Amino acid sequence: MVPYYVSKIHDVVVHVALTEECQEHLTILKDPLFYIVTSKSSDLFMHLDSIFKTMQRFKPHIVYIYSRPNIYEFVYHIKHYNPRQKIIIDVRSPLLNNSEIAKKKIMASYSQAQLYADHIFACDYAILETYLPKPRKPVSELPIGIDLHHFPTMKNMHTKRLRNFVFVGNLHRRRKISQLIQNFIDLASVFPNTIKLDIYGSGNDESSLNDLIRSHDAKNIVEIKGFIEHDILFTILKKYDAGIAFVPNEIYSVAPSLKSLEYAAAGIFIMASDTIGHRKYNELHGFQFHLFPNEKNEFLSVFKNILNNGIENDIIDINYKAVQKFDWAYIVDTVVHPVLDRLCGHFTNSFDQITAIER
Repeated sequence: MVPYYVSKIHDVVVHVALTEECQEHLTILKDPLFYIVTSKSSDLFMHLDSIFKTMQRFKPHIVYIYSRPNIYEFVYHIKHYNPRQKIIIDVRSPLLNNSEIAKKKIMASYSQAQLYADHIFACDYAILETYLPKPRKPVSELPIGIDLHHFPTMKNMHTKRLRNFVFVGNLHRRRKISQLIQNFIDLASVFPNTIKLDIYGSGNDESSLNDLIRSHDAKNIVEIKGFIEHDILFTILKKYDAGIAFVPNEIYSVAPSLKSLEYAAAGIFIMASDTIGHRKYNELHGFQFHLFPNEKNEFLSVFKNILNNGIENDIIDINYKAVQKFDWAYIVDTVVHPVLDRLCGHFTNSFDQITAIER
């Protein structure tokens, strides 16, 4: 969404390299964005050649590069293609790699790449530290955002009791959703015929998660509903009493979940894993997520308490107000545009420049 809102002021071209399968599912935003979609290649120089052809045509003043393992090779060649171009690196997710050798190689690539960059964005400083413990270039925190205009008007919550829960997210094995499902099934044994969890998402663990549910004969307790388009999701979230922002501690602790923001925008209560990222949202950004440990006994204790005692409706209002500053339009206006304006100041006619976004 950054390219879309940047294009309200600057001319933007988005260079996207995708597999044929991914291209079939690519959603292209309408004007004023212009997309160059090319086939994804494992060959670095074939990929760069495609980017250079885009740059020859659009002559960008700024090249905005999203994080990638071989970031140095990209930044080095793009900078030498036109030394006057300004380069921005954007880091969206923590460095995840089980191999210490591979991790050190990626960190070295970022350490070298930053020497050619003019600015670095990161959705969280703690996430940037997984790549660059000591950045040498200007850094701005560019948080994850949502498009608030997609969400219906917040519903009025008349009940303080929570019965219908929802989880939305990637069902990859690394996400350890089986832990959430098992905990919820155990919780339902204490509250029979009372609570239900619907799960929206897909991933390589979906089949085994369904097997887990069947093994407990728990289809009436937990149901995986599969992938759902965002436009539809925005409208159905409000039918639930609470959204669960489950995040495994070991890997994603520093990264707050995007879905917690979407739950807040939908006007439903938020139960969130007690992680660094979620605690930061509560402490620094005014949210009141109801935090729970992921471990079974502590999880059950927190949920039993909330199910027995209910919630205060003003918490939903507090979260709804807090999420307003995470609207993409607001984030780009207050964080991104000042940096682009500064970098464009090195050129004449700064508001008539073309910015290339490479992803």
